[in-house]
Amino acid sequence: MKDNNKMLEQLTRLALGMDLDTLKVARDIIGNCIDGKRKEVGMVVKSKLFPGLIVKVNHHKLAGKECEVVEVKRSKAIIRVVGGSKYDVPLSLIVA
Repeated sequence: MKDNNKMLEQLTRLALGMDLDTLKVARDIIGNCIDGKRKEVGMVVKSKLFPGLIVKVNHHKLAGKECEVVEVKRSKAIIRVVGGSKYDVPLSLIVA
């Protein structure tokens, strides 16, 4: 955690010294990194999912509720709250 804080401090110092165009490029690079990490997390979760599995969803609407996987798609899964509604949820929000 200390290393992350150190890196964030360095990144902040660098960003403060950049002009607007360079900051825009940096924002795009960081956005691409975030998208890549989300896809990685989704693929790991997807490999563990199958219909009938009981999971939790990292979202305030479904906090503390157990959900059953109904179907796994390319980037989302259909889940059913046990005894309730169905939702189409991004794989990155599912905790298997």
